[in-house]
Amino acid sequence: HQACTHGANFSLGPFLPGLLEKYLAGNQKIHTCAVECLAKAIEGQEGLAKEAVVAVCEHTRGLLNPPKGKKMPSKGIINKQISGCLAALTSLLEAFGMTVVPPKEFLGLAVEACGSTDRGVREAGYALLVELYRWLPDVEACGNGLADNQMKEFKTRCERLGECQPKAATRFAYGATLATGGAAGGAASGAVAQSTEDAAYDMLQPQDIFKMLPKDFVSQVTSAAKWNDKRNAIAQLTALAKKHKKMILGESAPSVVQCLMKVVKLDQNIPVATEACSALCAVANGLRGEMPHSRMLLLTMLTKVKEKNAGVLRQATGCIDALLKYQSLSLDSRLVEDLAGVINDKNPIGRREVLGICSRALPFVSADLLLPMAETVLLPCLDESDKAVREAACSLGDLILTRDDSLQGVILAKLHTMTAARRKAIEEKMKCLKVVSTPMSSAATAAAKP
Repeated sequence: HQACTHGANFSLGPFLPGLLEKYLAGNQKIHTCAVECLAKAIEGQEGLAKEAVVAVCEHTRGLLNPPKGKKMPSKGIINKQISGCLAALTSLLEAFGMTVVPPKEFLGLAVEACGSTDRGVREAGYALLVELYRWLPDVEACGNGLADNQMKEFKTRCERLGECQPKAATRFAYGATLATGGAAGGAASGAVAQSTEDAAYDMLQPQDIFKMLPKDFVSQVTSAAKWNDKRNAIAQLTALAKKHKKMILGESAPSVVQCLMKVVKLDQNIPVATEACSALCAVANGLRGEMPHSRMLLLTMLTKVKEKNAGVLRQATGCIDALLKYQSLSLDSRLVEDLAGVINDKNPIGRREVLGICSRALPFVSADLLLPMAETVLLPCLDESDKAVREAACSLGDLILTRDDSLQGVILAKLHTMTAARRKAIEEKMKCLKVVSTPMSSAATAAAKP
């Protein structure tokens, strides 16, 4: 432990064979000591986190699938070593989280262990998957690769946990710091949420859902005489996209997306439009950066952000969020102008949704677009009569100021054109706004004195 923590030039390599082959497979006291040694190494020196986790995983992999011709210990010893390694990964995951113990390193090992004939190995595999579920409450992603009977058992174990609260690491790799409070805390929680979402996506096997559609899918949609037939045809894609959340770009994908965009744009039937938006939203999240016709799709969905129907609105904004998050187009000057077009319509629903879209997309916005966004999207909404719009504008304003505090003057200048009551309400709502005494307010104060 002393060497792991305090040795500046400590090398973990010479100690690993003994840890992996003997101590992790020892009794509970010895096993706990060995795991603590690995944890101290992860905390004590830069670069040892990856070395330790990879070493444990590689050793486990070699035991589960030994190379031909290699002399191996007895089956009983092998099973003890496998169980010990999986238990060590479970303990390290519990303490350090998925950043230090990434699921892609151990998921296949845990899944294979769940199919073992040895009870100890089997239990260790399930225990590791259940701990992963605590961090990433997605049964399908965590159990990806399990046989049907094993998945049923895994789901039962997860259900016993009840609703999982978001977990936070209790120990940290060397050099890692924990952001606390304010904007830093919000950014940290957002980063954790994003890394969790990406981890779930990475664990899935990509599927070509477009090959699973009927060959005449586009024809079914375009030639349907009744609205419910058209909705049911589109629902085939929605169901596949929600079942297979990681997709590859199939040959027919561009024509399918183009067909559904036309439905969203032209079909006046609410259930049909909702289904089309839902399908496109699910596909955009599944294809991520490979979504075809992304620019036109985003503009099409922007026409729906003023919809009063909650279903259409939710799916349209969800699709826009996915496009801005995963597409290289991100928010550019053209898109800011497109968003400003919705703002200028002065529709409260459209304004509120665009403000929300900008707030969620702000991490992907380049610094030179913050001023145009503030001027064309934010400022017109600060003096909006609709309370929900004003509150959404205040939230966006705080996020913009967190990115670029020099825009304080732009926002304050807008506030000075408002009524005193409205200005005071905005000043109280925006946490990042630095309110300064102005000639107007000083004069008002002087006039109020006897």
